[in-house]
Amino acid sequence: MPTEFKFSKENEIIKREETNIIAVCFTGNIETSYSDIKTSHLDQGLLEIGFHYIIEWDGRIFMGRHGNQMGNLIPELNSKALYLCVIGEQDDMEMEQSISYQMLMEKLTNDFPSCQEIRYFELK
Repeated sequence: MPTEFKFSKENEIIKREETNIIAVCFTGNIETSYSDIKTSHLDQGLLEIGFHYIIEWDGRIFMGRHGNQMGNLIPELNSKALYLCVIGEQDDMEMEQSISYQMLMEKLTNDFPSCQEIRYFELK
């Protein structure tokens, strides 16, 4: 189900105190890029891209916000979620992208062992 993100106005980027959720968002198409997302977020008044990681269709992983900072995508999750964006569709990942995704998820679940759930979203 597509999710419309509601960015909060930022005066500063705040450290996230807990990480209970890894929120994985899929763009729905491979036309979108890290640069497109970053430009869009900055144009909307964010101080930095709202995601922590972005995986391009070819498997390259880009760092967004630092992993200990609060993301800025879904207000009720921002204080407890680490945000990962995957370019494309969940059921149609390229092999390189799928490998990068699996490796990053393994790293994140090891880095944040208190993480209790993973939520999947599709960008609107």
